[in-house]
Amino acid sequence: MPIAQALLLQTCIMFMLMGLGMALYRLGILTKRTAQDLGGMLIKVVLPVVIVRSFWGSFSPERLQALGITFALSLALLCLAILISRTCFRADGVDEFCAAFSNAGFIGIPLVQSALGTEAVFFIACFIAQLNALQWTYGKRRIARSDQPISARSVLANPMLVALTVGIALFCLHIPTNPITSGVVDAIAALNTPFAMIVLGVSLAEADWRSLFTTARFWTVSIVRLVVIPAASLALLWLLPGSQAIKLALLIAASAPAGSNAAVFCQQLQQDPGRASSIVCLSTVLSLATIPTISAIGSLVL
Repeated sequence: MPIAQALLLQTCIMFMLMGLGMALYRLGILTKRTAQDLGGMLIKVVLPVVIVRSFWGSFSPERLQALGITFALSLALLCLAILISRTCFRADGVDEFCAAFSNAGFIGIPLVQSALGTEAVFFIACFIAQLNALQWTYGKRRIARSDQPISARSVLANPMLVALTVGIALFCLHIPTNPITSGVVDAIAALNTPFAMIVLGVSLAEADWRSLFTTARFWTVSIVRLVVIPAASLALLWLLPGSQAIKLALLIAASAPAGSNAAVFCQQLQQDPGRASSIVCLSTVLSLATIPTISAIGSLVL
């Protein structure tokens, strides 16, 4: 199946799951508090398990080389996204954060799995870990407009970085899997797509759809996140070395909509969480068209 077709099919499935989340919220079966708890479990348990699973029991010299390549390419793509978002939204930390950081975990992982296979999550594990580290350091400082130092402990304790460290250790030490641990890990990892989409569906249910589609500011940030940065990422990947599978996986992760952490950090720092949520919602809806398109172009160019 062509990559664009596979991504479009998976995106439709994901949006149907979001619709389920919206319906459950509207019917009062799922509360906002429950959705927040599910989101916390995704970030602290499910996504880290997905990352660990991508490394565990899969060592080979070729994959070790691929790990180094994906680490370097991920850092280059994230720095590019930060540079573009800083140039476009220098005066507003909330807009800059939303444009710079994609939802590579909730959205990127199921799309990469659908287009390139479960093992391809290995190619974006470094991207997700680095993205989270940058959100907790550079991103939070830009939202808060603060020069206060970020606690190193809070960054190093980030679940994604911990998962990456554990995964690389299992990978390099050639720790084997067994049917029991594999079954448990696979069962937890399988929760990622349905839980993530249901949580996003609750956010969509709370959105003011009229202002969502009529506010120019939301569209501007969404276009930078979904079109400008992916196009620039595609150009950079075309120039840099690496296999097509690695580049396509990273392109999908870099093309995902604004990350839901934007609203979480804005809430914590009292910096307009409603606007961040609106940008997340609009970019998520628009990504139904943009991700398959940019990925189709990428599959031809790369």
